[in-house]
Amino acid sequence: MTDANYILPQSIWIMGLVAAVAYGVCIGSFLNVVIWRLPRGGSIASPTWSYCPNCEHRLTLLDLVPLASFLALGRRCRYCRKPISWRYFGVEALTGLGFFAIYWKYLISWNTLFYVLFFSVLVAILFIDLDSFIIPDELSLCAFLIGVAHNVFLVWQHQPSQFTSLFGIHWPNALVAAVVCALIFHFISLAGYIFYSWRSGKRAIIRRTAAFLAGIADDYAYLTAKFLCLGYLSPHIRAYIARHEEFSEEEADLAANSRQEIASAIEKDEEQTGMGQGDAKLAAAIGANLYLSLSLLSLFFSVLIGGVISIALLLSRKAEGRTAIPFGPYIVVGAVISLLFGQNLLDWYLRFNHLA
Repeated sequence: MTDANYILPQSIWIMGLVAAVAYGVCIGSFLNVVIWRLPRGGSIASPTWSYCPNCEHRLTLLDLVPLASFLALGRRCRYCRKPISWRYFGVEALTGLGFFAIYWKYLISWNTLFYVLFFSVLVAILFIDLDSFIIPDELSLCAFLIGVAHNVFLVWQHQPSQFTSLFGIHWPNALVAAVVCALIFHFISLAGYIFYSWRSGKRAIIRRTAAFLAGIADDYAYLTAKFLCLGYLSPHIRAYIARHEEFSEEEADLAANSRQEIASAIEKDEEQTGMGQGDAKLAAAIGANLYLSLSLLSLFFSVLIGGVISIALLLSRKAEGRTAIPFGPYIVVGAVISLLFGQNLLDWYLRFNHLA
């Protein structure tokens, strides 16, 4: 592959652009499967075929042509004639547009390969969180590993800029940025716990803080045990993982409800006093892919966009203080803005600041 700064012949550039869009809409079709099955506890590998969510009839190749089948069938299932949500068309079109933009920015380069994979995971997270108020750990971990793999590959390419010196030790940029971004969101969540406990006295604050920190430690211990397959080492670890899996099944059952029912359940839960821990894991994944400066810029955009929309909802009386609002989509939008325009914005700011 070539460096992104290399000027490609126009014919090759156009062919690459067409291929990027084609791959994008095809990946978008697969993401629709992920968005539907994953939060409901289903497997993206079983069954291996696609089916109508309403009548569960197995779909044929003619039903699965990205974008075209949706339009040709008139937005209706061929078998039960139930309307098909515009969401399916939108996910495919958005993914194709994202691949188009990333190729336009990075051309034929290794960055393009890793970033389209990262973008694909972000699209799935965006729509799952919009529907179910859940950011699956599997997707956040996948995005995190993509960033780490990208970092390792660039280190293998002998790029010393991929390390950050911290406490006298050279750390991979992906890990440093992931830890910093996760800590920022954990701190915001902790601030929410303290705020809602303030009137209950110091003991309640201390108790809530201790429970919050213990919950974070327990969550990361579970994820480590699960994804490193430590359950094979001890029956006690297997039992520990199984207890957490029971809670995951409860989340999957909740995700099967309507969006309004999920939001109502969250609003009635007094333990929900701020951002969910899934936001912190997503922030860590973004840090692993964008590194520190761009990931912090993306978090700034996410807070800015989320704040503006939340204020607008409050002013229009469409939301109240305890209204459940998924923050994951704002994090995703901020990450995409930084991915495509972040470095240009930082360069402009530094030039402007220097001139001032």
